[in-house]
Amino acid sequence: MGGPVDRSARHSRRSGQSPRRIPRDYSAHDCRSQLLGAPRRRCGTLTFSKTNLRFDVEDRIRLFRPTFGDAEKKALCDTIDSRWVGRGPQTIKFEERFSKYIGSSYAVSLNSATAALHLGLLCAEVEGQEVLTSTMTFVSSTEAILLAGGRPVFCDVEPDTLNISVDDMARKITPTTRAVIITHYGGQSCDMNSILELAAEHGLSVIEDAAHGCGGSYQGRALGSMGTIGCFSFQATKNMTTGEGGMLVTDDESIAQRVRKLRWCGITSPTWERFKVDQVQRGWMYDVEEVGWKYEMNDLAAALGLAQMDRLEDCNQRRRELMDRYRRAFADIDGIDMLASRDYAVSSCYNAVVHLDNREGLFTHLDTCGIDSNVHFYPNHLFRIFRPYTTHLPVAEREWQRILSIPLYPDLTDGEQDRVIDAVRVFAHADTDHQSAVAG
Repeated sequence: MGGPVDRSARHSRRSGQSPRRIPRDYSAHDCRSQLLGAPRRRCGTLTFSKTNLRFDVEDRIRLFRPTFGDAEKKALCDTIDSRWVGRGPQTIKFEERFSKYIGSSYAVSLNSATAALHLGLLCAEVEGQEVLTSTMTFVSSTEAILLAGGRPVFCDVEPDTLNISVDDMARKITPTTRAVIITHYGGQSCDMNSILELAAEHGLSVIEDAAHGCGGSYQGRALGSMGTIGCFSFQATKNMTTGEGGMLVTDDESIAQRVRKLRWCGITSPTWERFKVDQVQRGWMYDVEEVGWKYEMNDLAAALGLAQMDRLEDCNQRRRELMDRYRRAFADIDGIDMLASRDYAVSSCYNAVVHLDNREGLFTHLDTCGIDSNVHFYPNHLFRIFRPYTTHLPVAEREWQRILSIPLYPDLTDGEQDRVIDAVRVFAHADTDHQSAVAG
């Protein structure tokens, strides 16, 4: 335990060439022995152990992991066997099923939620206008505003949910405000009644960024179904995945029709319709009415999405069970909190986020224990590209330094979660002891 450190192994793990190895009978209590019984090195404000412990890639507890089975394999193989892998019958079926699931009149499949946000903002006609948005979101949400010719206006967040602050939204509405993007952070719904009332008062389009929210709800209504437009992500880490992919939902037929054209280079009729076997095949007979993009989903992705929908509710229920276990396990620890839940909503539980002061120390400790963690997100208004739109957002600027996402996915076993819980608890108690010693 106290032998020399293999620094080349540490370097190769970081470069992805030679992962650390952990014994198969590892338990989280080994983290405690590292803290209490080995030579020390400094890390943040807390003293940690230096060890020879190494972790195989398969033994690390990942932050996210998709859930696949035989159904997904069969769906992909059947689509390959059909010899039609572009946008076609599987994509149409996926759109129809998803719109019914969400409760929206129309669903248009795309290759990402970023594409959905971009095209949704174009339909909201934000060019030259202001768009309110949360700073605590993935950077593509803000980039979509710029792509559509709008001007992002960053709003602060609620400290306990990291969702957009309705009060700050209200303060920042001007005569040139055209729309608002609201992000359901981590799958926890924003205060939709207040947002919709404010938007109606000022004539604003509401675009729901429900990239985290598939399967979540607000007062019984699906996240993504309440605004003018809803945007979903099926990226690899999401509650359901198509590898990469997205969906735009709306009750406005004119928006759906325009997005269908814009996703396929502005072409007025889809390839599948022009090459059906029951009609004369003049595939060149189409028109282009405006500049569009290559944002289509394909049938391979859609087939995967259909199979994923079959397991979505069960997977989300497992996520909620795991989240409840985290909440119970950390409830008695001073200085560590989970993000709050709201009685008016059912979260999709996309990620599990802990609040604490010594975020860097916990991140390093979990890595030592073979557990992945990450930060979601760096506030957008602090990125260099958005400096022309930067403003002071005190809550976001404080809270982003106190958050850490820990593992959460349906295939996470109780034993693996116990390992995460024990590692966090060991760190919290050691950190508390350290702070007490410093204070004394």
